[in-house]
Amino acid sequence: MAVRTIRWLASAAFGAVVVALALAVRGGGDTRPLSGFADTHARIQRNTEAAFLDRVSADRMIADHAFLAAEPHVAGSSRDRVLAEWTHSETGRY
Repeated sequence: MAVRTIRWLASAAFGAVVVALALAVRGGGDTRPLSGFADTHARIQRNTEAAFLDRVSADRMIADHAFLAAEPHVAGSSRDRVLAEWTHSETGRY
């Protein structure tokens, strides 16, 4: 299989997993007890998780993964530096 095809399949699989997890967790209005949390803190935790999921985008994750995996990035290489700087600038968005 060509490297490009393998990368595409890996990106597609990653995206599918992200979407499945987001749908599974989102659940909306879940009132079941949350293991390890008192009722009050469970509500706070669910609100925190919902706020996080509102910021998650499967399309963005797929695009970011494609960028990160586009080229080899051996430690100490110029690509490694580019990705380190990119990661630093992206984490500032949150």
